[in-house]
This record gives sequence, structure tokens and C-alpha cells, in this order.
Amino acid sequence: MSKKKKPNPKKRQQGKKQQSNLPAILFFSISGVVIIAFLIFFALNSTNQEQAQVSNEEPLQYDFSYEGQPSIGDEDAPIKIVDIGDYKCSHCKDFHEIVYPDIKKDFIDTGKVQLFFVNFPFIDDDSLNLAKGGEAVFAQNEEAFWDYHDLVFQQEQGEAQWATVDALTKLVKDNLSSIDAEQFKEDIEGNAQTAAINEDLTIVNEAGVTSTPTIFINGVEFKEWYDYKVIKEEIERLLESE
Repeated sequence: MSKKKKPNPKKRQQGKKQQSNLPAILFFSISGVVIIAFLIFFALNSTNQEQAQVSNEEPLQYDFSYEGQPSIGDEDAPIKIVDIGDYKCSHCKDFHEIVYPDIKKDFIDTGKVQLFFVNFPFIDDDSLNLAKGGEAVFAQNEEAFWDYHDLVFQQEQGEAQWATVDALTKLVKDNLSSIDAEQFKEDIEGNAQTAAINEDLTIVNEAGVTSTPTIFINGVEFKEWYDYKVIKEEIERLLESE
């Protein structure tokens, strides 16, 4: 006759312990999921509220004096767009490469828009040197300014600083034949453009601008600068009201 095995009390106790811990494990697991879900909901809700707050803010308005600012387009164009930017700003580069070409093709080249650029060099030393470079080119040849403008935005953007006086002088010498590179270098090193930069910063301050790019259309800030379709609709609306 086979012997009946006695139950192992140690195993039975272990089983009881495992069974008793299960509800606690489930409770804390479910609680953790709920907490995480709540935190995600709170973060998203806060972000949405911040975005809504920004979009609900009244646009800036400013009575620009366009004289003396680099511009492209017909002086008699009924629509005046002001681009306030920093050459080291990645969003400014996006505007220049993605949105600006369509504005130029559809409205600047057809005589309906004149676009101006105002410096707001606040990111780093490169920002200031690049702004000085633009003003130095503008002082020599106003039309060449836009070649410089395009050229600078074609350069790789990054956190590393690169726009030394020598680097900018070489960039101009190699690409802008209408500009005297030595005079360009002398102007930057001698801070010949300080007054022009200060005039731009005065505009920035008086207009209440705190970020780049900030786009004004006929003196009113246009917040959706990144969406050409919306910009086009606004320009066409203004043209119809002329």
C-alpha cells in the first residue's frame, strides 16, 4: 500500500502568502496606471490651455517707419510685411526656406507685397555678427542684401558658433562679387553698423516683440507665420479691401 503524502505546511503557507499579496499588487498596479493617466491628461490639458492662451492674445500692432530698412518688392505695393528675425533662429530659417519663397513668387514678384527685414539678434554672438554683416552689405549695395540674406540662411544651423568676422568675410568674398570683402570686414570690426542695429532693437522694443520670427502684415502681427495658406488668405483679404 502506498503511503499517503502528508501535505507540506511550508508550501501551503507560501501559497497563502502569494494569494494574500495579489490584491495589493493589483491595487498598486491599477493605481499607478490611473496616476500616470491623470498626469498625462493634466500635462496635455495644461499645454492646450497655454496654446489657447497664446492664440487668444491680442496681436501686436506697430506703426512702422519703413525708411532705411532692407526691403524687397515694389515700393508702391499696398501690402507691407515686416519680418523680425535672428539669423541663428531655426524657425526664422524655416520661414525663409518654406514660406518666404511662395510669398515672393505670388505677391512680391507681382508687385502686391513689399517685404522688410528687421534684426533682432538675441541668441548668441553669431546672431550679432550676422546682423552686422547684413547691415554692412546693405551699406555697400542695397540689392545685394537679399543675396546675403539667402546665403546666410543656406548655412547649416546649429548650436556651435561659426560666424566669426573671418568666416563671414570669406563667405562674402566667395559668393558676393558686388561686395568689397575688405571693406565688409573693416565695417564689422569697427562696429560701423552699431547705429543701424540699435535702430532695429528700438523697433523691436517699441513693438513689444519678444521672439523670432515675428511677422507683421500692414502693421499688425500675424501669428500663423508658419502656414502659407493662411498668410495667402490674409493677403488676398487685405488686397480685396484696398
